[in-house]
Amino acid sequence: MAKERTVEEIHIQIGDVRYTLTGGSFAEMVEKVKAVPGRRFRAIPNDKHWVLPVTLETAEVALSPYLLTAVGKALKVAIMDPTSMPTSPDEALPLLQENHALLEKIIQDLRDAAFLLNRNPSHLGGEEKKLIMRSARALVGWKG
Repeated sequence: MAKERTVEEIHIQIGDVRYTLTGGSFAEMVEKVKAVPGRRFRAIPNDKHWVLPVTLETAEVALSPYLLTAVGKALKVAIMDPTSMPTSPDEALPLLQENHALLEKIIQDLRDAAFLLNRNPSHLGGEEKKLIMRSARALVGWKG
């Protein structure tokens, strides 16, 4: 039987917006978060998250190479403004190259989600449920 992989995820709040940080091991990502000046950890029952007193742009730089995604939002690539959508391969390739890390994360999430397709939903763990929900949102965004 194949060993199940869990997706490591850290919850972050910047201003009034919640994000998830993914793309690395939990320990590595926590170290990046701890390096942000003024960060605070909040632990309320069923709601543990880091509060970062910085702008989203500053957080993205500080937490690089990990992926910061707004909770409840479709992935950036899936919700592009149609007026900025590439119209040719010459325009599309640089966009894909620029978002290489995000594409790798999406691909891995979908591979991991495919592994869970035959599982009983009542037997899914918390991280597996989050993975399924992220993948479903990406699918909806992909379908347009």
